[in-house]
Amino acid sequence: MKNSINRQIDTLFEELENRDSEYTNHLVKDGIVNENIFNSENTKVLFICKEPNNPKQKEGDFRDWWKTELKHIFSHRIGSWAYGILENFPSYSVMNKRIKFDSLSRIAFINIKKLGGTSQSTEMEILEHAKRNQDILQKQIKLINPDIIVLGISWWSSVRNTLFQGFEHQILADYVHKYDNHLVINFYHPSTRGKSNLDLYNELNRLINFNNRL
Repeated sequence: MKNSINRQIDTLFEELENRDSEYTNHLVKDGIVNENIFNSENTKVLFICKEPNNPKQKEGDFRDWWKTELKHIFSHRIGSWAYGILENFPSYSVMNKRIKFDSLSRIAFINIKKLGGTSQSTEMEILEHAKRNQDILQKQIKLINPDIIVLGISWWSSVRNTLFQGFEHQILADYVHKYDNHLVINFYHPSTRGKSNLDLYNELNRLINFNNRL
């Protein structure tokens, strides 16, 4: 697929590494996990998060990792949330490891900071990378062209505003926005503590289906 979306995204990554020495040989890539499956979905879903949670991570690619393994609560939750969105939120009781793993291949995923980080990233640090990478990130979003974006960045409005600067903006409901043609859900980070998997799944269902509350 000469003009595949992921190949165009890889070209953006080459540009990022060439212009920003901090990213050279340290870039953790992301994008559409399985482009054939993603293109077949009626609803295109993109998850946006802060940074890879591994300060020792040098290089890598979520598109490769998520084709071979399901590790850590971060990936488990994204898999279950993806399944809920794509299958109209069936009862959480049906959820299992196979469903979550398979659901990762149905989505796209990007981090704002594409360098290994820690579990305690700060708003100012992520905002700095949102500004540095703004053009790359916006091009990624436009190439992926999702119907729904789940924004798991701890409700940091400064980061969200930078990420979507220049997009036409509407507030549809609490935590529910529209930027251009993308429905954007401001939500918990997938590794958030103090919330059960079931509670998070049900809360995302409530936000995705906000029209039912109007």
